Amino acid sequence: INDTMTVLRRQRGDFESFYAKFEEKCQLLGLIDPSTRNVQPIKEHRRELFHNIYED
Repeated sequence: INDTMTVLRRQRGDFESFYAKFEEKCQLLGLIDPSTRNVQPIKEHRRELFHNIYED
């Protein structure tokens, strides 16, 4: 169980890093409206969905 939890924590960290790069690329390409950049609900919702799927 400890090995599994270690892997899950590492993968969660990998996802966080990937998602940050994804948001950065979207912003550079003009795909994110700057006025909504600091609004977190969509990002948090996506993250929540990912974690729920990932944990199941």
